Amino acid sequence: MRKSIENGRTELFSRSSSDGWRGIIGDTFTMGNIRRLGIGIARYLKTKGGVRSVFVGYDTRFLSDRSAGVLTQVLAGAGIRTVQSSRAIPTPVVSFFTHRRNYDLGVSITASHNPYYYNGVKIRMPFGGAPPGQVVERITSMIPKREGKDVPGVRVPRVDPTPSYIGVVRSFIDRRLLAQRKQSMVVDAMHGTTAGLLSKMLEGTKVIVHDLHSDHDPYFGGCAPEPQANTVHALAREVRHRHAAFGVEHDGDGDRIVAFHPRHGFLSPHDLLCMFIVYLVEYRHARGMVLGSATITRRAAQLAQHYRLDYREFGVGFYNAAAVMRDVPVVAAGEDNGGIGIGSFLPERDGTFNAALLCEANARVPGGLSALVRRVEQLCGRTTFVRLCLPFDRSIQGKIDAVVRSLYPRCTHADCDDGMKYRMSNGDWVYCRASGTEPLVRVYLETRSRAASIRLVRALKQHCTARQ
Repeated sequence: MRKSIENGRTELFSRSSSDGWRGIIGDTFTMGNIRRLGIGIARYLKTKGGVRSVFVGYDTRFLSDRSAGVLTQVLAGAGIRTVQSSRAIPTPVVSFFTHRRNYDLGVSITASHNPYYYNGVKIRMPFGGAPPGQVVERITSMIPKREGKDVPGVRVPRVDPTPSYIGVVRSFIDRRLLAQRKQSMVVDAMHGTTAGLLSKMLEGTKVIVHDLHSDHDPYFGGCAPEPQANTVHALAREVRHRHAAFGVEHDGDGDRIVAFHPRHGFLSPHDLLCMFIVYLVEYRHARGMVLGSATITRRAAQLAQHYRLDYREFGVGFYNAAAVMRDVPVVAAGEDNGGIGIGSFLPERDGTFNAALLCEANARVPGGLSALVRRVEQLCGRTTFVRLCLPFDRSIQGKIDAVVRSLYPRCTHADCDDGMKYRMSNGDWVYCRASGTEPLVRVYLETRSRAASIRLVRALKQHCTARQ
């Protein structure tokens, strides 16, 4: 386990996320540090020569709009051609617009799924996806120790990229089909940037979109805007109340997705990735590679094998998948956190694009999404996935190793880029890694039975949280 945590503190301008920086508002996320970052980005761009450009977007968090304004002033004052979004937008829209208008960099002021008291900055590349790690590291190396100053009187143009984004996504989705098949669905924006976006995208079709938690609330209703099994209760109630076909939930900056189906209940990112693979291959006749993170369901690899597609596992951070998606055809790429990218669109996770594609699949597949769930089960069977957080201490790796080997004596293990993965002879697996932003170790496990997951989780909690 190569990531270390000291004192539970992550500085904003250390590599605290895979594609940028993150910190607590008023602690490490300050306007002074935003100015410092602006100088670092400007210095990085100037090493490339010529006139360089940046597009800056922001989410619905405290100070995001003001932070974007401060950053753009510093960049523009340094001679960088800078354009700012006129409204809060999802990070995937920043990626899209950066690619569409050929900006040298895109910047999104966001802390993604973290609690309301966090904020941060994500970098996006001209190809429309997350940056390679060396880009973030190089910008970090160019950040000065002292903060810069705003340049008064610099005018930064503002644009709304959402109409352009909506128009392009519409061209990827079969709107003629959606105009013929009536259906209703629910979108829980979790008070984030996707509020109302799918509704506008599907105007003129027979899809009725019911928006949930679409009001602006920087506290995100009192919980972190991270879609997962324990956050979909309100979505489930709304789906049942509206008699909707299904519902989806996004994170704060709109690059993640989970779903709820009235018959099958919670649909995890693992379920959705498999459903997308089946739909894209069998109904859209897509061909290419399938990509899965080290913590994604093994069913994705099983489906790739069934369809005679190459499968590749990538390390934590979607920038690893984006690097592959740029070079070869990819059907779909997925992470366990809800980040799913469709290769025919952009090398980026996009919750709203995914939701639109689910609407298309529900209309095209006989039996709708329920038929896709059953098809995945027919081809791969069922599995149980659990994500567990354990308090960090310096002996935690040894404790996890002892627990896993006591239950699976014949397991094999591999040291990955930022963690350890154990593989069992029956296909079960356990992956553990240190969090980059909190004093925690994240443990992921997939088993063939719920009983096996319960037994493993109980053992891990008992041995890894007991006081010495």
